[in-house]
Amino acid sequence: METVNDARKPWNPLGLRKVLGRYRAIRAGRDALNELRIGGKRLRQGLDVAAYMRANPVRCLQIGAGPTSMPGWLRTDLRPILKGAVYLDASKRFPIPDASFDFIQSEHMIEHIPFVMGVAMIRECHRILKPGGRVRIATPDFARLVGLYGRENVGVAWRSIESVALNIYKSSECAKPIFAINSAMHEWGHQFLYDEETLRDALLAAGFVNVQRFHCNESPTERLRGVERHIGVSGDDEVNDFESLVLEAERP
Repeated sequence: METVNDARKPWNPLGLRKVLGRYRAIRAGRDALNELRIGGKRLRQGLDVAAYMRANPVRCLQIGAGPTSMPGWLRTDLRPILKGAVYLDASKRFPIPDASFDFIQSEHMIEHIPFVMGVAMIRECHRILKPGGRVRIATPDFARLVGLYGRENVGVAWRSIESVALNIYKSSECAKPIFAINSAMHEWGHQFLYDEETLRDALLAAGFVNVQRFHCNESPTERLRGVERHIGVSGDDEVNDFESLVLEAERP
């Protein structure tokens, strides 16, 4: 009778434990390194914020600065690009004292975080603003984008649709409302799109008053005038204004 020589090694639980132990050690080391990096960011963040506040009697915070630069503003971003910009995770508590800033501006940023975090961000804005301080938030206008569907689009509305087709989908055949709407909802890491009612309600719930809507770069307050720099994929200021919802509100 022929026998089969099974060369496989028997299961060794001790060997498996060693492998798992090494894996846990590597993971723990990576976690510790990540915590050190975050701790370093927070330390530098606190120093930069304190230095800005000492140097500026009128304090202006820009949340999600990206590649934009505004003199006199504390420019912050989750991934700072330009020299002088400061790390800030807007989904967490700001490392800024209560009632210490005069103006806050955030342009096409709040849609990149989930709704619950966006509400928390608005509450943080209320907390750090002085009484009488103002916040200005610009974000894609969901109602206007959805309104493109099922109608004949001309002028700036058509240019909005066409820019998405050519710049995102690289095809004029995609110059249809359905592509523009899906692009706004899913591209660039967007998490939640607001309509005016939802953003207004979030501001009011946080304690803001005098909520007003404006065109891009228009404001009755000089410091908040001309602050929109985002022109989107179109490179067209009129298209950006068409697509954007811009609200200002005041802390009482």
